[in-house]
Amino acid sequence: MDMSSLAPDVAIASTVQLAAAGDEVAFARIVAAHRAEMVRVAYVVCSDWEMAQDAAQAALWIAWRKLPSLRDPTRLRPWLLAVAANEARAVLRRQRRHPVVELTIATDGTGVGDPGEEIGQVDLANALHRLGPEDRTLVALRYLAELDSTAGFDPLLAAIEADPRLTLDVKRERQFYEDQSRALSNFLSVLGLTLSVIFSLGAIIGAAITMYAAVATRTGEIGTLRALGFARRSILAAFLLESLLLALAGGVVGLAAAAFLQTITISTTNFQSFSELAFSFALTPKIVGVSLAFGLAMGLVGGFLPAVKASRMKIVDALRAD
Repeated sequence: MDMSSLAPDVAIASTVQLAAAGDEVAFARIVAAHRAEMVRVAYVVCSDWEMAQDAAQAALWIAWRKLPSLRDPTRLRPWLLAVAANEARAVLRRQRRHPVVELTIATDGTGVGDPGEEIGQVDLANALHRLGPEDRTLVALRYLAELDSTAGFDPLLAAIEADPRLTLDVKRERQFYEDQSRALSNFLSVLGLTLSVIFSLGAIIGAAITMYAAVATRTGEIGTLRALGFARRSILAAFLLESLLLALAGGVVGLAAAAFLQTITISTTNFQSFSELAFSFALTPKIVGVSLAFGLAMGLVGGFLPAVKASRMKIVDALRAD
């Protein structure tokens, strides 16, 4: 274990434990280390400096009371920022107004600035104002606080669940889109399974017909083999092996044809969100293995009865039929 990375974690855990036990000096160190960043996050959410100060102050009071519930002390920073963002949203709801933000563009006193940078600042501020408080919260936590989906989700979820005023349903992006497309995904799965069962039955029947025809055309060979001393189980194994080889060859040809489907992207409409849902076929080693195994199983089932018929032929009847 890297001792250089272990020492800060131990120090943070020790400070959090002391603060959770009521040590005001330890909590003051936490405030000094994180208050400025909490104010910045709150400002992005509520777009008002005074409201951001109030939200950060209220968030610190909440953190003082809720600090013993923090299970992982090393997650202190993302937890505090999530609490600050949620408190900023709560303050904004209490105000029940959209604050007007005055943009102050700093110059060097000569009156000469970078117009592109100034326009970019104005455009960014206008874009943030057009967002709702929930969206600004996500922007603040992702870009200003530099919390990625792994680092920010758990503390954000914990902070929201700890605040009874919030009724948000927090999900990861992947889970959100999975829930949105669940109905269509289930429909496609049922449709694909139904078609697979129908075509599988057809393939089994086709294999049985092929093997029955092989047995009928090779009756004399079966009689000759039996006359030479081959046992019934040998005849049974020979025809089963032939059926399995035919099924394996068919599976390889089918997989080769299916490989070309990887170049095609299929799109449809998700009727829950009325958005486009695009998907493509990916031929993975697991799919190849399962497909070949399923093909061999169909060959075994389809060739079993013809093989049994061939193994039960009497020598005299087989030779006379030829």
